[in-house]
Amino acid sequence: INPQSKVKESKVKESKEDKDIVPYSEIVDYLNSVLDTNYRSSSAKTKTLIKARWNEGFRLDDFKTVIDKKAAEWMGDKKCEKWLRPYTLFSNKFENYLNQLSDDDSEDEEKMMEKYRKDDLVLTDEEREELALNKPKKNMWETEEE
Repeated sequence: INPQSKVKESKVKESKEDKDIVPYSEIVDYLNSVLDTNYRSSSAKTKTLIKARWNEGFRLDDFKTVIDKKAAEWMGDKKCEKWLRPYTLFSNKFENYLNQLSDDDSEDEEKMMEKYRKDDLVLTDEEREELALNKPKKNMWETEEE
């Protein structure tokens, strides 16, 4: 038996095992630190939800992002605050929460749209008629000499 093949096989097993190690405690500890709660990482339902998202390919940073986004959105809102819990955050809506625009992103998008509206040109009747006639424009890459 080739000793190198054992090393290769060992590395493959290690990397597969590393991939399968789900950081339940780290995820729940982060949730608890952000929300000032005391959820347990040993809870069967919490572990099931985290494992399901993990198996879908989501990783620690994704969990932290969802926790941060939903905490920013729901904390301080008496109607929504109650939903800041593992069952809601790590449910099948997880990917939607992850890809949701943050309030900062929404403000940036609104500013961009406002700028677009300001920069939008107002055409005169003559310009509209000219456009309606579909007159071809001179190619911007052509030079005067051509």
